[in-house]
Amino acid sequence: MFYLTYELWPYALLALIAGVVIGWFTTGRAAAD
Repeated sequence: MFYLTYELWPYALLALIAGVVIGWFTTGRAAAD
């Protein structure tokens, strides 16, 4: 289980960053409009 998590954590991190960026971008557009 640890090894699986250790191998997959970069993908989880990228997904988290992508979610934050998308959320920030969406909020920015909403504020701009």
